[in-house]
Amino acid sequence: MKRPILAALTALTLFAPLAFASPAQDLFDQAGFYLSFNYNGFSSANAEQLVDKYQIQLDRACAVKLEQCEYSVAETLIGAMLEELGDQHSYYIPAEDASGFAAGPGGGSPSSNQMTMGILPAPFASSGGLAVRVVEVLEGSAAEQAGVQRLDAITAINGQRFPTSDARSFYQAADGGASAVRLTIDRAGKTLELTVKPRLTDLALFDFPFMNVVAGVARIRVTDFTGFNEIAPKLHMLVKKAQGLGVKAIIVDLRDNPGGTATECLAGVSAFVPDVTRIRETRRERFMDVYAAGRVYFKNDMTGKEDTYYTIPSPAKWSGKLSVLVNKNSASCAEYFASDVQAAKRGSVIGERTYGLGNTGTRPFQLVNGGLISVTLLKSLFPNGTPYPERVNPDVFVRDDLGKLINSGQDDLYNRALQELGL
Repeated sequence: MKRPILAALTALTLFAPLAFASPAQDLFDQAGFYLSFNYNGFSSANAEQLVDKYQIQLDRACAVKLEQCEYSVAETLIGAMLEELGDQHSYYIPAEDASGFAAGPGGGSPSSNQMTMGILPAPFASSGGLAVRVVEVLEGSAAEQAGVQRLDAITAINGQRFPTSDARSFYQAADGGASAVRLTIDRAGKTLELTVKPRLTDLALFDFPFMNVVAGVARIRVTDFTGFNEIAPKLHMLVKKAQGLGVKAIIVDLRDNPGGTATECLAGVSAFVPDVTRIRETRRERFMDVYAAGRVYFKNDMTGKEDTYYTIPSPAKWSGKLSVLVNKNSASCAEYFASDVQAAKRGSVIGERTYGLGNTGTRPFQLVNGGLISVTLLKSLFPNGTPYPERVNPDVFVRDDLGKLINSGQDDLYNRALQELGL
């Protein structure tokens, strides 16, 4: 009779964890599965072994509370496990922070037609009182057509200085009115008078690539790469427009660009770099994103099967002088773009060391407690198999100082790019 009893006790011992499932165990099981099944980053640690290691620690931590063991116990261990993994792109996001993370950076804002001059203003204190720095001028706007340029300082409107008490309302009244306004502008120490009549304008265009041409140099501002089959075609269109204007050089401004859709930076950089191929490798497959002669397509490296994402009907190819501007907030797709320019030796990258999402793809997974686990799913490689750099180290380091730009009108990165271009 001893053998059946021993067998029963053995079975009870083996299945004891199932009898004492807890919130902590449920949370850890979920996070452990997402990590071990999907992780494919550059960490030398083994994800499956880490899950096993921290499961033992969870068993010890919950030995007394058993099924009453709370989420917080697992949260602590999940955080420690991901820290030991050593991949800064794989991490835990608590429930209270998860909603903002899931929303992610946006681009391509809904249409917002307003009566406006088409200027992105920033107030500052000048020697003569309060003024407004023109941080951006929307391409084709009333302001641009009147001759307003980026970095101009508007010191007065209709002959009146900005009141220190309510300068915002003073500016908005002139910007949103139907009447023409006379702007007094300080441009590099010279005073100009320009008349601008506000008109209905889609301010969402500030989120798309737009271009300003000054002194034969085209500056193309790319705020993000969000918008499948939108950003890259517009970028090609702008390059062709610049070519038609006979510009001497193009400066692509990727400062504060958080990234976006992989097709858009691939097809976008191909306006400047010969046909681009990027290998993306997950745990279970290896495939290539390719741009060639206007066609943007996917190719499975194992089966050879191809699927077209889309085609740019009239692609551009700029082979002239080129610089790319980046800062510490340039991330993901923006880093791919800059890396492709560097790898092809097509132009200089000016600015700061970038954010550090330039060689992997990640995905957030929802967890049972409302939190998220961000897991690195894929590696990005050049066609020769070497990985993209995690961060872009600029060819020329220049500190990006927005405060200086607004207060003095000096854009150090842009000015250094002009020097590097010999202009």
